[in-house]
Amino acid sequence: MKTLLEDQYIIEFDPAAAPAIELEPGEELEARVKDWCFGLVSDDPATYERASRTPRCPAAGPVFVRGAAPGDAIAVRILALDPISPGHMVIRPGCGPFGDRVEQMEILRIPLEDGMARLPTGLRVPLAPMLGVLGATPADAPAPTLISGDHGGNLDTREIAAGSTVLLPVQVEGGLIAFGDAHAVMGDGELSGSGVEVAVVARLAFDILPGRNLRRPRILSPTHMITLATRDDFRAAVELATNDMADWIIELTGWSFRDAALLIGAAGRLLVSHVINRPGPTIKLALSRELLQI
Repeated sequence: MKTLLEDQYIIEFDPAAAPAIELEPGEELEARVKDWCFGLVSDDPATYERASRTPRCPAAGPVFVRGAAPGDAIAVRILALDPISPGHMVIRPGCGPFGDRVEQMEILRIPLEDGMARLPTGLRVPLAPMLGVLGATPADAPAPTLISGDHGGNLDTREIAAGSTVLLPVQVEGGLIAFGDAHAVMGDGELSGSGVEVAVVARLAFDILPGRNLRRPRILSPTHMITLATRDDFRAAVELATNDMADWIIELTGWSFRDAALLIGAAGRLLVSHVINRPGPTIKLALSRELLQI
């Protein structure tokens, strides 16, 4: 297993960037990943300003997977995510659906204890570590890690967690994969403006799926197959995620489009990954793997 150092990170997916590390397909990687704000903020009010500035969301990498070429997909297997306590949460004016009610920025220290995140009320929420940022580098122009798109990026999707495999479209040689913005736990939508932001030790492996020609990221969680789409227009994102799921079902089963559409209509779960990033929202469509026995 190879190791990626804490200071090997990017702030944008850049097709001209040099790889931080090269891996053979299937090779495992361990990385200590900084939190969303480079570890520079705390519950000290003097650090508040840094939390609202860009760049944010450092992403470990980029990782060059030998043999991956445009038109392929890379399957990122998330083997383990171990949060480093404490975490922090932030609320700030103008951010998310609570923005008009928040009068000043606050950063709150969130201890992680015995598999739980302890909120300021004393209520404890079970940990569910996930990566907010995971993406492959787009070919046309650099994309900041703070944004999401068809390449992946800041998807803030709870199912990008240990036990899941994330399929990413390859647009440049080697894929140039990067990952970061970990949360110890986060609700769908990231509605308060943040999850429980943490640094993590991550262990991942990278496989090549030749000639898959994906348009956008997909996830195989332990229980569901999930398609993701990000657009400024909600309806456009829904249409992309839904049609991607229909195509995936057809690929797996050989069914007609009609039968794929009927299954989605009967059993699909339409959810929101995030609403606070730009572009956005990121929409996810989930379908139980048990239905197709995959």
